[in-house]
Amino acid sequence: MSPEKKEIIQGWYQKAEEDLLAAEVVIEASPLLYDVSAFHSQQAAEKFIKGFLAFNEIMPPKVHNIRELIDIATGFDGSFETIREAESLSKYAVLSRYPDDFDIDTKEEALKILSVAKSVRDFVKNKIGF
Repeated sequence: MSPEKKEIIQGWYQKAEEDLLAAEVVIEASPLLYDVSAFHSQQAAEKFIKGFLAFNEIMPPKVHNIRELIDIATGFDGSFETIREAESLSKYAVLSRYPDDFDIDTKEEALKILSVAKSVRDFVKNKIGF
């Protein structure tokens, strides 16, 4: 792998790890921030998949739809079908940023969303050895 390619992929993963950290911190900070945690969980999953696409020399599309990203990734590796559960995170990309769309009511719900994002991280990182 060229140093340039490695740098691009590490950039995606660094930002994704920052989103996971933000999601973890705000879950503990306040129940009022569970929606914010869901947003950062979604962002992390999205960025890990986009890092995989970059690894495969595909310019990641500027979308927040995880289903679309998994569809593209599946073209390179059919085992991405096993993380289809992550599609449920797409709704937190935008809707959680506006009032009255929906709320994450419990810490358990926020932790489940975070867990899905972490499973995407683990899956993708194992795929390319990062």
